[in-house]
Amino acid sequence: DGGGPRRVFFEETSLVARPAVTLAECERRLKLRLAHLGIDVVEVCADEPPELCYIPMGGPRPDPRQRVVAFGAAAALVHPATGYQLCRALAA
Repeated sequence: DGGGPRRVFFEETSLVARPAVTLAECERRLKLRLAHLGIDVVEVCADEPPELCYIPMGGPRPDPRQRVVAFGAAAALVHPATGYQLCRALAA
């Protein structure tokens, strides 16, 4: 290791929040978390744009009579907080 500089990817994710957490709030939380862990960010890669993903939750269910019926996250039928535990729950 040598303790030299390394390129590392960090992210802050909010899976469940109402109202939705803003990008600025995610960045603030990440900085606080890294500071708490004693991680010094020396440089942020300017050539790497921030990764953003928004999956709306809690919308209306699709109408089964419509011509194309969405499924999963596209139809607000998936909650991201449940997917991470699904394999563990099925194995139990």
